[in-house]
Amino acid sequence: MIEAQRRSSTVTAQRDQTPLGGLAGDLATSEERYRTLFETMPLGIVHYDADGSVIGANQAASEILGIDLTAAKSWPLVPEGQAVREDGSPFPLDELPVPVALRTGEIVADTVAGVRHAKTGELRWVRITAVPDARDNRGRPSRAYAIFIDLTEQRRTEAALRQSTTLFGRLRDANVLGVVVLGEDKVYEANDAYLAIIGYSRDDPEAGRITRPEISPPESADGL
Repeated sequence: MIEAQRRSSTVTAQRDQTPLGGLAGDLATSEERYRTLFETMPLGIVHYDADGSVIGANQAASEILGIDLTAAKSWPLVPEGQAVREDGSPFPLDELPVPVALRTGEIVADTVAGVRHAKTGELRWVRITAVPDARDNRGRPSRAYAIFIDLTEQRRTEAALRQSTTLFGRLRDANVLGVVVLGEDKVYEANDAYLAIIGYSRDDPEAGRITRPEISPPESADGL
């Protein structure tokens, strides 16, 4: 009887331990997946405690800011005076997304700021979202995530496009050179100098009467 009870207890213990062991394995796998995602995603992520200490940061954040975040212990990661708003004015540290999120308990989304790269001194533009986390029984966050994306290359492309558009407008209006905007089949826009060269009037491109084949040399269907 005693032996039977012991066997029954052993079986019951094994039955109880099996789901727990499986759950622990699932949790470990899930944690590893999240860690891999955290470390490899292109968005910069910094996890802060309420006292401003850095809990963790990923490689993208380190590269965007030029800071060895494995050695960083607290914020501000960007020193006072090194962050600016889009209009070039200083961005006070207590108005940056993370302290605001910790103070208000609200998500602070899509804040654009310029920060100096710690290694090169280059001004880099980032879009920051701060997410409060780990709320207490009063709903106050005790941690927050700063999630940011580097907009620097996008800003450079936009600036180059604006400069190109401005230059095109000046050349077009000056009528010193012939300037034309071509589609696959027709001329969308041309200045007076170009129209004079090809023998058309101002009304012709506006009415869609100038086609690309008409202004292309016979030997080149794709040329001018």
